[in-house]
Amino acid sequence: MIRSAPRSLRASGPFRRLAIAGLLLAILALPALLAGAHLDVPAGPEEVQRVATALRGSGGPSASDIDRHFFLATVSPLPPELPTEPQALALLMTRARLIQVLFLLAISGGVYFAVMLARGRVQALLACLCLAWLPPVASEGQVLRPETVSTLFGVLALVLLQSLAQTIHRRANGPAIVRNAVLLGYCAAAAMALAMALAALPARGAGLFVPGAVMSVAALQVGTRMLPIVRRKGLWSLPMRSINARLWPWTVVSLLAPALGLLLLVYTLHAPVDHLPASQSAVSLLPAVWWGRAPLVGLLAVGAIAAVLRIGLRFGRRGRVGADFVLFTYCAIHLAGNLAGEPCDALPAVPAMAIGLGEGVLAAIHAVGWWRLRRRLVAATSPNR
Repeated sequence: MIRSAPRSLRASGPFRRLAIAGLLLAILALPALLAGAHLDVPAGPEEVQRVATALRGSGGPSASDIDRHFFLATVSPLPPELPTEPQALALLMTRARLIQVLFLLAISGGVYFAVMLARGRVQALLACLCLAWLPPVASEGQVLRPETVSTLFGVLALVLLQSLAQTIHRRANGPAIVRNAVLLGYCAAAAMALAMALAALPARGAGLFVPGAVMSVAALQVGTRMLPIVRRKGLWSLPMRSINARLWPWTVVSLLAPALGLLLLVYTLHAPVDHLPASQSAVSLLPAVWWGRAPLVGLLAVGAIAAVLRIGLRFGRRGRVGADFVLFTYCAIHLAGNLAGEPCDALPAVPAMAIGLGEGVLAAIHAVGWWRLRRRLVAATSPNR
């Protein structure tokens, strides 16, 4: 007769899931927690000026309605004006920074979901850990600036574009009109998120290039696959319906996002775009000291090589744009935009850098594991044993 397992062992399943969920939430909240540890740091003059301009509702650093509503939400319920006493002003700015910390928590969650869609839960957690230790979050994560809103909408657009890529190649079980309506919904939501990111920070509009870059590579891949068919059977034998089914959603997003962005710039900006520069920052995307920067640069290079090899082989074999390819395009464009731009707040490029570092850490772990396994196999087959 087989005895049933003890009650302690039977109850280990729920406790294990609860422990995993607690660990997951702790890692997701780590960027916000590290930023919240600096809430008592005195607010800078630019930070106070942004809130004051939002309360006045005229020009200045918050000439965008999107930024103005963000700064107003941080000090809700709204005071008639900023307090003049230093202690009252410090208390108001500390309360305002709590909203900034919550936005960082949302950005961390967006990074987690984006990486999980493409690479799985382990690498998503590694990306969140890397996000917490980058200087724009660890040192200045509590600072109120318009880059926060733009970064959040950029990460939201990334998740929507990845969901769009997965839906395009998913087998349709219902009517075609329902599937097309779902695709159009993803296209509209992603385009609006990209437009909101642009309107919140007109000086950093690199996110608008993501759907266009994905569409260009997908069109090039389809063209190379269709070329042999054209040579054998002629131009009229092309499967145009299949080609259009793969490319039209990316075309819609690529055209709709700039149009919505221009519309939002017209109706939400109350100052010339040149008067809304990116915020200045005392820290860069990577640590300033060489011994802190060099390992991260090495991990980023390892992650980039591993991603190019994996995505290139998969994309060349299947010819399909997946969530991993969209993620790689997002990281490449934002990192290139940060390296090519003027020195300014690097928060919009932090998710891309964290994702690249997470890829590098996982690739390094796999390389070390393969090396140790190879040493064991060589030692086991050695004739001296």
